[in-house]
Amino acid sequence: MKTTLLIFLFSFLSIFANAAVSNLTVKELLAKTKITDLPKLAIDFSTNASKFHAKGDFKNALLNYKKSIEIRKAIGLENSAGNANTLHLKSIVEHKLDDSCSAVSSIKEAIQVYNFLSMTKEAMEAEKENLREFRKLCNTAKLTQN
Repeated sequence: MKTTLLIFLFSFLSIFANAAVSNLTVKELLAKTKITDLPKLAIDFSTNASKFHAKGDFKNALLNYKKSIEIRKAIGLENSAGNANTLHLKSIVEHKLDDSCSAVSSIKEAIQVYNFLSMTKEAMEAEKENLREFRKLCNTAKLTQN
């Protein structure tokens, strides 16, 4: 019984702590978090984004991907594989939210990081599977607006 109660309490506190952290701006998070904890925090935001993404909650997924990317950039991890993957996933969510022009920008940035890291396979897949489609839809959207 004690073990079950402790597990419940720990789960409740973890959920509460995650909710409190996710409501802060990245600027506030950077000021309140130890520098050594920031890489894990960026990963946590990416993990949360992936969970929202899987549930079809693309708006919350996008918010979490953006926070992860912003933290990574603030601590000098903008050219990391984790950031490239997060940018790639962000582009997919932007596309699902019918913002293909933003998706083009994000996937281009992901491809640039993949190339910087000599992750040629990932760069080519991102270009083949996503960039061409997003660019086509973005151009179509621009034409219909005019």
